[in-house]
Amino acid sequence: MARIQFLLPSVGPSGGVFSILRHADGLARSGHDVAVVTMKPPNPHIRAVLPAAVANLPIAVLTADGLPPADVQVATHFTTVPIVGQAPGRLKVHFMQHLEELFAVDEPDPGSFVEAARYCFRLPLYRLANSRWLQRQYERLYGSRPVLVHNGVDAPDEGPLTDWATGPSVVLSSAQTFLWKGAREAFATMELVRAALPSRDVQWQVFGHADRIPERPWIRRLGMVPHDELRQHYQRAQVVLSVSWAESYPLPVLEAMAAGTVVVTQPVGTEECARDGDTAWVVPSRDVDAAARAVARVLADGEAASRPMRERARQEAAQHSWARATAQMEQALDHGLADWHPPNAAAVTGRLLERLGLPSATTQ
Repeated sequence: MARIQFLLPSVGPSGGVFSILRHADGLARSGHDVAVVTMKPPNPHIRAVLPAAVANLPIAVLTADGLPPADVQVATHFTTVPIVGQAPGRLKVHFMQHLEELFAVDEPDPGSFVEAARYCFRLPLYRLANSRWLQRQYERLYGSRPVLVHNGVDAPDEGPLTDWATGPSVVLSSAQTFLWKGAREAFATMELVRAALPSRDVQWQVFGHADRIPERPWIRRLGMVPHDELRQHYQRAQVVLSVSWAESYPLPVLEAMAAGTVVVTQPVGTEECARDGDTAWVVPSRDVDAAARAVARVLADGEAASRPMRERARQEAAQHSWARATAQMEQALDHGLADWHPPNAAAVTGRLLERLGLPSATTQ
């Protein structure tokens, strides 16, 4: 049994955060002593939307003294890497959820953001990647190959697929305020879909933060939906549209597949589960016309035509279980504790912080 500590930059309603908490819970259920720490106090309402499996997981706030000792210290975002690098522990881990330099498009100083992300990605930590796409990107940029540890999805429903509901055709999407999450592209896609099917009542339902989406009578904003209620929304939809510019392990795609819903998505980071024409319709990133054609085709072809893909999608989602993800994480950490011998991470981290003009790795 190991003492394992995860450090999050914050606890909000995101797939990456949910996944880290599920990994922590899975390792605790396997008998490890697990702690979760966040750099910012959690929003008091966040537990209402967390998956029930982790809604009561204890979450501590990082103090000015830094992280307490642990056998394994796990950074979950590049901003947490310097703190983990200086923390007391046998194994310092960076469990990467995305190639975070791509987020720079939403930053006021993109160049500095990319520089900081790349410095932190170079620190000598034991690296895990949540997808093969991220493995390849890290190897291309930094010359070494991280260990693959997937996230997961709850088991698909058994029994027959849910019939399409009568009434309006429903397309469902997740929305965030970040440009790279593709809310503008999704809105443009839906305008084209409605224009392509003028005789059909096509509704777009959006959960999450829909600030970038204009008001239209055919758009229904669901707000922050508790995670465990999402499957019902997926099953009521004919299509789930997920067109972020790039993803590394997008939970909405797999969750929709597990619910037996047709998915239209992009190829970056989804290739392990979304295969074009087989388990999903995959269109080029930021190609609004292609996305609209795919959605319109599904709606026009009808339920019978979609059933084989829906069945294959549900079967594919069953291969991406949380049990598999926990086993991968446990095996990766055992390997790291036994065989990983990095340079002095604390010393390298100190030099990095000095070069960046930052204070010692605390909450500052």
